[in-house]
Amino acid sequence: MNIKEFGGNVNVQAITDFIDNGGNVLVAANSNVGDAIRELATECGVEIDEEGAHVIDHLNYDVSDEGQHTLIVADSANLLYAQTIVGDKKSIGPVLFRGIGMVSDQNNPLVLDILLASSTAYSYDPNKKITEVLFFSNFR
Repeated sequence: MNIKEFGGNVNVQAITDFIDNGGNVLVAANSNVGDAIRELATECGVEIDEEGAHVIDHLNYDVSDEGQHTLIVADSANLLYAQTIVGDKKSIGPVLFRGIGMVSDQNNPLVLDILLASSTAYSYDPNKKITEVLFFSNFR
């Protein structure tokens, strides 16, 4: 199920007004992100990859992965340093992640990157053939 729009009087403008007036919002989504969540994310400085894309890492995937390398084993060192949000990073083991890639505006102090991918990860639709390869330095 994917949400095309919020119901009732709740819309992207109402949520961004709430945030602008000091409110906090935690948004969670799976790889099937709807238009309303994408629009809200964009308004808040987060770009979500295209539909069907997943974070892929051919070097840091779980053994139970079914071959597309989308079940990522992320080092807990890549978690946000904020004990009130993630707990004690030193006592947390690796984190399993399967989901869509996002890029946040690093100049927006209101957006927190909870978990960063390793430098060997990329975001793409694993069901599409790769026709072009781009290399980035300083990929986040």
